[in-house]
Amino acid sequence: MVDDESWQATWVAGINSRGDIAGTAVFHDHTGDASAFLCSEGATKDLGVLPNFNRSYALGLNGKGHVVGHCDTKHRSVGFFWNGKSMARLKNEFGGSESTALAINYFDVIVGVAEDRYYDSHPYILDKGTKRSRMLDLSKMIDSSGAGWTITKPININSAGQILVQGTLDGHLRYALLTPLDN
Repeated sequence: MVDDESWQATWVAGINSRGDIAGTAVFHDHTGDASAFLCSEGATKDLGVLPNFNRSYALGLNGKGHVVGHCDTKHRSVGFFWNGKSMARLKNEFGGSESTALAINYFDVIVGVAEDRYYDSHPYILDKGTKRSRMLDLSKMIDSSGAGWTITKPININSAGQILVQGTLDGHLRYALLTPLDN
Protein backbone atom coordinates (compact mmCIF):
# COMPACT_ATOMS: atom_id res chain seq x y z
CA MET A 1 0.00 0.00 0.00
CA VAL A 2 1.24 3.50 -0.81
CA ASP A 3 1.01 5.18 2.57
CA ASP A 4 3.72 7.35 4.05
CA GLU A 5 3.54 10.02 6.77
CA SER A 6 6.06 12.25 4.96
CA TRP A 7 3.62 13.03 2.13
CA GLN A 8 1.09 15.85 2.05
CA ALA A 9 -0.79 14.67 -1.02
CA THR A 10 -0.39 11.82 -3.48
CA TRP A 11 -1.80 10.73 -6.82
CA VAL A 12 -0.82 7.63 -8.75
CA ALA A 13 -0.08 7.21 -12.44
CA GLY A 14 0.09 3.45 -12.77
CA ILE A 15 0.83 0.00 -11.45
CA ASN A 16 2.79 -2.76 -13.19
CA SER A 17 2.60 -6.56 -13.00
CA ARG A 18 5.25 -6.63 -10.23
CA GLY A 19 3.06 -4.41 -8.07
CA ASP A 20 5.28 -1.33 -8.44
CA ILE A 21 3.34 1.93 -8.26
CA ALA A 22 4.46 5.23 -9.79
CA GLY A 23 2.91 8.57 -9.05
CA THR A 24 3.44 12.06 -7.76
CA ALA A 25 3.56 13.28 -4.18
CA VAL A 26 4.06 16.49 -2.29
CA PHE A 27 6.61 15.61 0.37
CA HIS A 28 6.75 17.48 3.71
CA ASP A 29 10.52 17.86 3.48
CA HIS A 30 10.29 19.71 0.15
CA THR A 31 9.20 23.27 -0.43
CA GLY A 32 5.69 22.07 -1.23
CA ASP A 33 6.65 21.17 -4.78
CA ALA A 34 5.54 17.89 -6.33
CA SER A 35 7.93 15.03 -6.96
CA ALA A 36 7.59 11.79 -8.90
CA PHE A 37 7.92 8.62 -6.84
CA LEU A 38 8.17 4.86 -7.28
CA CYS A 39 6.89 2.45 -4.63
CA SER A 40 8.52 -0.95 -5.10
CA GLU A 41 8.77 -3.92 -2.72
CA GLY A 42 7.38 -1.83 0.14
CA ALA A 43 9.90 1.00 -0.23
CA THR A 44 9.05 4.41 -1.67
CA LYS A 45 11.69 6.28 -3.65
CA ASP A 46 11.45 10.01 -4.37
CA LEU A 47 12.68 10.25 -7.98
CA GLY A 48 13.59 13.92 -7.55
CA VAL A 49 13.71 16.50 -10.32
CA LEU A 50 16.01 17.41 -13.17
CA PRO A 51 18.52 20.23 -12.56
CA ASN A 52 16.96 23.72 -12.82
CA PHE A 53 13.40 22.41 -12.41
CA ASN A 54 11.08 22.61 -9.39
CA ARG A 55 8.63 19.74 -9.80
CA SER A 56 8.39 16.29 -11.37
CA TYR A 57 5.28 14.33 -12.28
CA ALA A 58 5.19 10.59 -13.03
CA LEU A 59 2.80 9.77 -15.87
CA GLY A 60 3.81 6.28 -17.00
CA LEU A 61 5.39 3.09 -15.64
CA ASN A 62 6.57 -0.11 -17.29
CA GLY A 63 7.10 -3.68 -16.09
CA LYS A 64 10.77 -3.05 -15.29
CA GLY A 65 9.92 -0.21 -12.91
CA HIS A 66 11.04 2.50 -15.35
CA VAL A 67 9.07 5.75 -15.10
CA VAL A 68 8.30 8.61 -17.49
CA GLY A 69 6.69 11.99 -17.00
CA HIS A 70 7.78 15.60 -16.97
CA CYS A 71 9.62 18.12 -14.84
CA ASP A 72 8.57 21.74 -14.84
CA THR A 73 9.07 25.24 -13.58
CA LYS A 74 6.62 28.10 -13.76
CA HIS A 75 7.57 28.70 -17.39
CA ARG A 76 8.45 25.38 -19.04
CA SER A 77 8.14 21.62 -18.93
CA VAL A 78 10.39 18.83 -20.22
CA GLY A 79 9.91 15.08 -20.44
CA PHE A 80 11.98 12.67 -18.36
CA PHE A 81 12.88 8.98 -18.33
CA TRP A 82 13.84 7.29 -15.06
CA ASN A 83 15.72 4.05 -15.85
CA GLY A 84 15.64 2.58 -12.36
CA LYS A 85 18.79 4.41 -11.27
CA SER A 86 18.61 8.00 -12.44
CA MET A 87 16.37 10.54 -14.14
CA ALA A 88 17.35 11.74 -17.63
CA ARG A 89 15.93 14.60 -19.64
CA LEU A 90 14.38 13.63 -22.97
CA LYS A 91 15.86 15.74 -25.74
CA ASN A 92 13.14 17.52 -27.72
CA GLU A 93 13.95 16.72 -31.36
CA PHE A 94 11.39 19.22 -32.69
CA GLY A 95 13.21 22.38 -31.58
CA GLY A 96 10.81 23.64 -28.92
CA SER A 97 11.30 23.95 -25.18
CA GLU A 98 8.17 22.07 -24.02
CA SER A 99 7.71 18.30 -23.90
CA THR A 100 6.20 15.55 -21.79
CA ALA A 101 6.46 11.77 -21.76
CA LEU A 102 3.04 10.16 -21.31
CA ALA A 103 3.58 6.39 -21.41
CA ILE A 104 6.27 3.71 -21.67
CA ASN A 105 6.15 0.04 -22.62
CA TYR A 106 8.24 -2.87 -21.31
CA PHE A 107 10.91 -2.30 -23.99
CA ASP A 108 11.40 1.35 -22.95
CA VAL A 109 9.57 2.76 -25.97
CA ILE A 110 8.12 6.10 -24.88
CA VAL A 111 5.25 8.13 -26.33
CA GLY A 112 4.48 11.74 -25.55
CA VAL A 113 4.01 15.24 -26.91
CA ALA A 114 6.64 17.87 -27.74
CA GLU A 115 6.46 21.39 -29.16
CA ASP A 116 8.37 22.70 -32.11
CA ARG A 117 9.90 26.19 -32.20
CA TYR A 118 6.57 27.61 -33.43
CA TYR A 119 4.75 26.17 -30.35
CA ASP A 120 2.95 23.52 -32.40
CA SER A 121 2.55 20.19 -30.58
CA HIS A 122 3.75 16.93 -32.09
CA PRO A 123 2.87 13.45 -30.81
CA TYR A 124 6.09 11.47 -30.66
CA ILE A 125 7.56 8.02 -30.16
CA LEU A 126 11.06 7.48 -28.74
CA ASP A 127 12.81 4.13 -28.31
CA LYS A 128 15.02 4.47 -25.20
CA GLY A 129 15.78 0.74 -25.47
CA THR A 130 17.89 1.50 -28.56
CA LYS A 131 21.05 3.62 -28.38
CA ARG A 132 20.99 6.92 -30.21
CA SER A 133 17.29 6.68 -30.88
CA ARG A 134 15.56 9.87 -32.00
CA MET A 135 12.15 11.33 -31.24
CA LEU A 136 9.88 10.63 -34.24
CA ASP A 137 6.64 12.42 -35.12
CA LEU A 138 3.80 9.88 -34.95
CA SER A 139 1.71 11.98 -37.34
CA LYS A 140 4.25 11.39 -40.08
CA MET A 141 4.30 7.62 -39.57
CA ILE A 142 0.66 6.88 -40.42
CA ASP A 143 -0.14 5.10 -43.66
CA SER A 144 -3.08 5.93 -45.96
CA SER A 145 -5.56 4.21 -43.61
CA GLY A 146 -5.17 7.24 -41.34
CA ALA A 147 -6.14 9.78 -44.01
CA GLY A 148 -8.00 12.74 -42.51
CA TRP A 149 -6.80 12.09 -38.98
CA THR A 150 -4.96 14.65 -36.87
CA ILE A 151 -3.28 12.98 -33.91
CA THR A 152 -3.23 15.28 -30.89
CA LYS A 153 -1.60 12.98 -28.34
CA PRO A 154 -0.67 9.40 -27.64
CA ILE A 155 -2.33 7.94 -24.56
CA ASN A 156 -0.56 4.63 -24.04
CA ILE A 157 1.72 2.07 -25.71
CA ASN A 158 1.79 -1.69 -25.15
CA SER A 159 4.63 -4.20 -25.55
CA ALA A 160 3.46 -5.08 -29.07
CA GLY A 161 4.10 -1.44 -30.05
CA GLN A 162 0.41 -0.60 -30.45
CA ILE A 163 -0.33 2.99 -29.50
CA LEU A 164 -3.68 4.32 -28.33
CA VAL A 165 -4.02 7.91 -29.57
CA GLN A 166 -6.39 10.82 -29.25
CA GLY A 167 -7.06 12.92 -32.30
CA THR A 168 -9.63 14.46 -34.57
CA LEU A 169 -11.33 13.15 -37.67
CA ASP A 170 -13.75 15.35 -39.59
CA GLY A 171 -13.57 17.89 -36.76
CA HIS A 172 -14.67 15.40 -34.07
CA LEU A 173 -12.65 14.12 -31.14
CA ARG A 174 -11.80 10.46 -31.70
CA TYR A 175 -9.57 7.70 -30.37
CA ALA A 176 -7.67 5.20 -32.49
CA LEU A 177 -5.31 2.30 -32.12
CA LEU A 178 -2.12 2.54 -34.15
CA THR A 179 -0.61 -0.84 -34.97
CA PRO A 180 2.91 -1.18 -36.38
CA LEU A 181 3.14 -2.76 -39.82
CA ASP A 182 5.74 -5.42 -40.53
CA ASN A 183 8.20 -4.27 -43.18
